[in-house]
Amino acid sequence: WKLGEGTPEDIRTSLVEKGRSISIGSIRNMLGIMMQKGYLSRKKNGKAYYYRASIIRDEARKNMIRDLLVNAFEGSESLIVAALLNTGEIREEELEEIRRLVSDTDKGEAS
Repeated sequence: WKLGEGTPEDIRTSLVEKGRSISIGSIRNMLGIMMQKGYLSRKKNGKAYYYRASIIRDEARKNMIRDLLVNAFEGSESLIVAALLNTGEIREEELEEIRRLVSDTDKGEAS
């Protein structure tokens, strides 16, 4: 989403700048999966394919979490939350935000 539109090479460069080294083949594979799921579209310009998001980021996040929930946590929201909490890497500010979100959901004010 930050790039707007880019080639697999552009995406790889962006990831390397953030300290993540991923092979171009892995990036192309992931782009193909994301296209199949409807997250991306692509157009050809010369020999290069340019990819861009075809849905908004929040919708993609919801879809990815739903897939993760169903495929890795047997549809159990409590298991996915427990796995997140058990990483031991959650900052106190994040825990406070999680508590607020749960409280708002209990009150019917979920956002």
